[in-house]
Amino acid sequence: MTLKNYLILCGAGSIVTILSILFVPGIADAFETILLIFLMTNAN
Repeated sequence: MTLKNYLILCGAGSIVTILSILFVPGIADAFETILLIFLMTNAN
């Protein structure tokens, strides 16, 4: 995979994640829960 393809893939994934958080309440709640669990388990 070339650098250009990798950057396009990361950009597209970021845009899809942002749009799903903004416009789909269920996904936003699930993402928030997963993120909070991740932060709680890795806090020092």
